Amino acid sequence: MSRPLSIFVSSTREDLRDHRTAVRDTLRGLGQFPLMMEHFPAQDTAAVHACQRYVSEADLFIGIYAHRYGWVPTPTQGGSGDRSITALEFDWATARGIPRLCFIVGDDHAWPPESVEGEPGRSALARFKAQVKDTLIVRFFTTPDDLAGKVRHALFEHVRGLADQSAALDGWHTPAAPLPAHTFVGRTEDLQTIRDLLIDGSAPVVLSGVGGIGKTTLAHHLTRTLRDQFPGGVLWTSLGPEARRAPAVTPGILRAWAQAHPQGRALDPADLTPDTLRGLLSHAPGRLLAVLDDAWFPGPVRELLKALPDGTACLVTTRAAQVAALGRPYTLPPLNADDGAALLLDRLDAAGLAPVQDADPLRAIARQLGGHALALDLAARQIAAHGIAFAPRLVRRLHKYLDGATPFHALDLGQNAPRDDSLEATLYLSYAPLDPAAQAAFRALGALAPDTSFSERTAFALWGVEPDDDDAQENAEDTLATLVRAGLLAYEPDTGRFRQHLLLHAYARALALRASEHDPALGRYTWHVIRDIASQFDTLPMEQWDAVIGPDLPHVHHVGNALAGYLQAIVFGPVPLESLAQPDPPDDLLEIETGNRMAQALLERGEAFAEAVKTYIFRRRVGEEGLHWLHMGLASARLEEHRKIEGTLLSEVGIWHHQHGNPTVSLAYLNHSLSILQTIADRPGEGATLNRIARVYIRTGQQQAALDLYLQALEIRREEGDRAGEAQSLNNIAFAYDKLGQPQRALELYQQALAIRREVNDRFGEGVTLNNIAFMHDKLNQHAYALELFQQALAIHQEVGDRAGESRTLNNIARVYNHFGDYERALTFSEQAIAICREVSDKSVEASTLNNMGNSYRELGRHEQALDSYTRALCLAQQIHDRPKEATNCEHLALLLSALGRTADAVSHMERCVTIREEINHPDLEDACAFLEKLRRRLNDAPPSAPPAR
Repeated sequence: MSRPLSIFVSSTREDLRDHRTAVRDTLRGLGQFPLMMEHFPAQDTAAVHACQRYVSEADLFIGIYAHRYGWVPTPTQGGSGDRSITALEFDWATARGIPRLCFIVGDDHAWPPESVEGEPGRSALARFKAQVKDTLIVRFFTTPDDLAGKVRHALFEHVRGLADQSAALDGWHTPAAPLPAHTFVGRTEDLQTIRDLLIDGSAPVVLSGVGGIGKTTLAHHLTRTLRDQFPGGVLWTSLGPEARRAPAVTPGILRAWAQAHPQGRALDPADLTPDTLRGLLSHAPGRLLAVLDDAWFPGPVRELLKALPDGTACLVTTRAAQVAALGRPYTLPPLNADDGAALLLDRLDAAGLAPVQDADPLRAIARQLGGHALALDLAARQIAAHGIAFAPRLVRRLHKYLDGATPFHALDLGQNAPRDDSLEATLYLSYAPLDPAAQAAFRALGALAPDTSFSERTAFALWGVEPDDDDAQENAEDTLATLVRAGLLAYEPDTGRFRQHLLLHAYARALALRASEHDPALGRYTWHVIRDIASQFDTLPMEQWDAVIGPDLPHVHHVGNALAGYLQAIVFGPVPLESLAQPDPPDDLLEIETGNRMAQALLERGEAFAEAVKTYIFRRRVGEEGLHWLHMGLASARLEEHRKIEGTLLSEVGIWHHQHGNPTVSLAYLNHSLSILQTIADRPGEGATLNRIARVYIRTGQQQAALDLYLQALEIRREEGDRAGEAQSLNNIAFAYDKLGQPQRALELYQQALAIRREVNDRFGEGVTLNNIAFMHDKLNQHAYALELFQQALAIHQEVGDRAGESRTLNNIARVYNHFGDYERALTFSEQAIAICREVSDKSVEASTLNNMGNSYRELGRHEQALDSYTRALCLAQQIHDRPKEATNCEHLALLLSALGRTADAVSHMERCVTIREEINHPDLEDACAFLEKLRRRLNDAPPSAPPAR
């Protein structure tokens, strides 16, 4: 098994702490990735949804059960009110169909009385254990060591049992469509026609129709009914009105689709083109079906179609004529009267109404509403609320408001949105009876990002509900329930979140604008995203970002981009944002008027947003979009004359350019940041920026200059009493001494840094320094001890969610196995490192890892693969302007090419190596010069090549 498994470990926490630790260490020792919630909040809504998300991402489930049933989340918290979180985790794993390995403590094993739960938990636990025993073959455990051994044995048995299914573990991940929001009803002829067109597959099928007619629901139904026809799976993406330009939209979709193929999961996103993906997807175990749902603009559709291999069936849903021209068009007609009545009956049955004997009023409603599916859904909600006897009255009311007679007809929906009298009438009849508070809540929803799910917490913030006002919270919960019952909002039970149909969102926004409520709601929403969502990037460990913040990331991106747009339009005017964010403040800055209230509010938000997301941009290496946000914050801080924030964001822009291989630009920003921070006497900020400038110097080969700056930073941190910062500086100084060829001095300083990091309980830093100490012992040929330290560092990186540190350490473990001569094992660790490097876009470590892979391939005699790895490593080193790495890669290429008899090519690379090492005064310069001379003599002594045959 070359790909590690993601394994969710489920149990109560406090009573099984030692057992959980033993299982975690066992799984890590086997090279697997345990998903555990050790640092997660114990009892809130976020915890429930995060647990469910982790289970949804796991390959395998391990359940450990002793004598506690545990916390029972309420329905408001995302639970059922009677199942504990541990039981819910088992239910979710069962529903997903992933393998489950479950362990129950032996009845005769002594257990601390304080860890035995009383009633009613004891009885609930007994029922749950009985369920587990009835469902699975369970194993019984006693001590932590006993459990660890049984987990190890069970995992080996599980993997052996999957030996014939290695493709499922290490190969193709069959993609699937999301769960549908509604039951599909009727449309027998439409289904058959579209099914035939898809199976034929000679051209994309473009399903067009007005908004709300039922295109997405039909697409969901087809993906389920045609499952056997497309064993490769379903590539589903929802585009929406914000997906305008292909360059901004398609990279993320290509990355998502690439996850189906093992090479795609490890591929550098920068190398992922439609042609590349097309080649990967061609290896699917059967035909693929691609669904491009809700396409508004043709550009992204054209680009995504290029990524689909021959034979792929494609269904595009759209309301835009320009998209309909991209394939074989099929206009989805309204539902006929019988199908419309059937839809109403289905929704009424789902609402718990008794079977309807007389369907004539329902057919009348279906005819009145022209078979518009969304309008019929809303009508069904009204009948469900008032009873079946309301249906004839609804017929009369609809007659009054059809033909554009509703007050909604005068609303400006924007984007030239088509109007539908049927929808407008039912929407008005759903909205008008609401009490004023519910109406205002519906209008406020128009300020949210369109077509994006949102949490209860986001709704409450949008409505101005104070977190500590219990009465207001209860009222807001009732309002959410009211909007769901009215059909104006959809609840997603699998995520515990809410979603609003795009058409309903457009009406909500238009109503809010007419009532002058949109801007206040948008302000509350923006501050919520900044303070309650984006702020978590600084407070949560990285390993929790995806589970906790991940569902809300669309809101973060929407708010950041919207703020930048508003600032440009309202405050910056004709002066481009990029001009305002140059290293030197531009003259244009003085011409911008910032005295009005709107400008002040926008500048404050732009500055705060950039501050909140800077860690996310740095750690996740967010691309041009992240740079745009930093520019927005920098320009805002300058106009606000907030010098400290200006200095901080200059430094962030500088490190962004450093990460993206622009050292000259990076230094320009960092030096301006340093100047400001020194001027305002911000000593901690000065120390941090000195460190960053030194990092650029290290990469460009200016080791002594870097050392001088690191020493200055150390002085500041000691002066400030910053022990954690002191440890970081000592670690960096040691790194510089290593680069200057003084390994013993480096090792001594690393040990000092490690002692301080343990003193201040800096686990993240401890992992970094342990890795560096291990690296020094490896260089000193103490390989076995180095491997032991690397494994300790790896465990810490995984514990704190430091993916970049994890990739560095995996790469270093591969180096050790190269030294041991175990080249195949080295390659296994290198492949794990490469996958993470590409996940976090760390090109520096990726270059080092590719270089190590080249060494492994060279020793195995696989010269073509070695040459490819070295060449790719060299390209990356040149991209990021890492001069020492570039020289090393040139040297290794020269060694390989020399062994292959390509002496002239070897000389060329070695000349480049020597030139670089002369420029940066590298300690290995003398050895490089000697090897170059040896190659030159060999080239001069070589016999002349034979003349070409005539």
